[in-house]
Amino acid sequence: MDVGIKLNKNFVAALNRLEQKYGEKIMRINGFSNDNLNFSSFIDRFTKDNDKLVDLSVNPSANMAQKDVVTMINSMSEPHMKLLAFNKIYYELTKKYGRDVANEALENLVNGALYMHDATTASFFPYCWAMSLQPIAERGLFFIDQFPTRAANHLTTFCNHVLETVCYMSARQAGALGMPDLLIYLYYFWRNDVKNGYYIKNPDYYARQCIQQVLYDLNQPYLRVTQSAFTNVSIMDREYLIGLFGGRDFPDGTPVMDDIEEIVKFQKVFMEELHNIREEHCFTFPVISYCLLYQNGKFVDEEFARWASDCNAYWMDGNFFVGDSVTSLSSCCRLINDTSKLDAFINSIGGTALQVGSVKVSTVNLRRISLEAQGNEAKYLNILRERVQLNLKILDVQRSIIKRNIEKGLLPQYNFGLIELNKQYSTCGITALFEALADFGYIDTDAFGNKSYTANADRFAVTILDTINDIKDAWAKEHDYSVNVECIPAETAAVKLAAEDNLLYPEALPYYIYGNQWIPMREQCTLQEKIRLGALLDKKCGGGQILHANIEGHFPSNEAAWDLLKEIAAKGVIYFAFNAKIKEDAAQHHWVSDSHCPICGAEATEEYTRIVGFLRPRSSFSKERACEYDERVWYKVD
Repeated sequence: MDVGIKLNKNFVAALNRLEQKYGEKIMRINGFSNDNLNFSSFIDRFTKDNDKLVDLSVNPSANMAQKDVVTMINSMSEPHMKLLAFNKIYYELTKKYGRDVANEALENLVNGALYMHDATTASFFPYCWAMSLQPIAERGLFFIDQFPTRAANHLTTFCNHVLETVCYMSARQAGALGMPDLLIYLYYFWRNDVKNGYYIKNPDYYARQCIQQVLYDLNQPYLRVTQSAFTNVSIMDREYLIGLFGGRDFPDGTPVMDDIEEIVKFQKVFMEELHNIREEHCFTFPVISYCLLYQNGKFVDEEFARWASDCNAYWMDGNFFVGDSVTSLSSCCRLINDTSKLDAFINSIGGTALQVGSVKVSTVNLRRISLEAQGNEAKYLNILRERVQLNLKILDVQRSIIKRNIEKGLLPQYNFGLIELNKQYSTCGITALFEALADFGYIDTDAFGNKSYTANADRFAVTILDTINDIKDAWAKEHDYSVNVECIPAETAAVKLAAEDNLLYPEALPYYIYGNQWIPMREQCTLQEKIRLGALLDKKCGGGQILHANIEGHFPSNEAAWDLLKEIAAKGVIYFAFNAKIKEDAAQHHWVSDSHCPICGAEATEEYTRIVGFLRPRSSFSKERACEYDERVWYKVD
């Protein structure tokens, strides 16, 4: 009986050569060792070891924490899925760019010079999408072939439609599903129910009950079979609401513009209810981003910005996106949407779909290039140019594969118009910039142990990012799609790339994990240096970058939180978050910072914080991520 996988013979030959060249340890990191590919071995490890699921999976995430037969079945085939994806990409690279390019790309992906995200689905479906719920509000679940439903008449039905839509979309993409206008339509259906007397007890109670339903539903681990769906929601100030939705009508024909103040109030109720729930359940999703317009040295809607600051001051569970134009907002943790660059975001009557995403993400390991360049800046930039070009070729064939999958009807969300390929970037990721600059000796340490960029580090970091942007801009001009540069969150990539660099360059300074910040959170530095670098470098990326300010204990007052928010915004940082240590006891009470529960006095048994961009319990972190968390530097705000 032949139970082998049919693969391209040239791909198999190339992979065998790489195994001989790099050895079993590199192949194991990639999930391509014989042990990785052996189902029986995986089942033995899964059922006998005490390892957490995140340490067993080839494609791990702290969002997938429950070890049971369902996660076993889904995880055991991941090495084979990755093998099939790499095989397909190798074949398509050979057809379009030649076998030499295909061999070079495969080697760079295997040895850690490049990193393909969500590699198990790299040739099957797209990465992320921030969708408008307008078609769901107007047409219902029209995309369900056998059992389509009409548009909802009531808020309760629309909440169910949102859940079904999230489940449907998340099963057909690898990453986050943004819903920038979720609260617009929750408000609309609530408003109509109240107008028609269709509610429980009273309007406020009804709104909160339905908000609770949405929040609990979005955190159920079955939405993506083995884990919660990664969802994002935007909380917008009046300027963003007017700028993005001022030309849109609700399904009943009434203008959104007429209800801006009521929508603002509804957003505040949503956040109140999320925080009420957080005292009992530290939900991971949705990831919240406050979108605030900042012009001429101040927040345009200062009342709303101050409310957002106060709202966030205790739990510190929201991200702040501070834009200087309503053509941009953060609706997905990885992307900054710029509607001025993609005309398709705005329809002919001025309404916005806010539909944007990423087809696929493939990352350049910036530290690997410094190890190859050996202190020579010119050599570094030459290698960088070649590496980015190669990465763009990989992304190009991935895009072509997704396009053909759409044409074959394999990705019906495109055929139904829920996603539009021409509004999805191909994303060139970057990581380990700090470590690359350290190899050049461009990181300074002062008498107090604080790390900072030297003038050479500032200069060379800008040069590196400008070089990448120049290459991707030139590429985009020659192709019919957009490319963006992203400083990736690197939950898994930071560990694997560091491990491969350690193996291949044993004489270099070893790292067990690379940072996903301009200065990693485990490196001691001043908060002012973090802010300065965010202002200098954030604008060089179109997504991914976020300044994490870890706050020790509490803000001493809401005024202190507001002052820090204004300071960071004034310096020009685009996207940032304050991180707290959220504690949990055996009774599942939650609170911030103090060692004992303020309700019952019990000691904390668990801590929650952002692993990279979303809240998770420390017990779900991989070994390396847990170690990195224990080394993070925290800042006392006076």
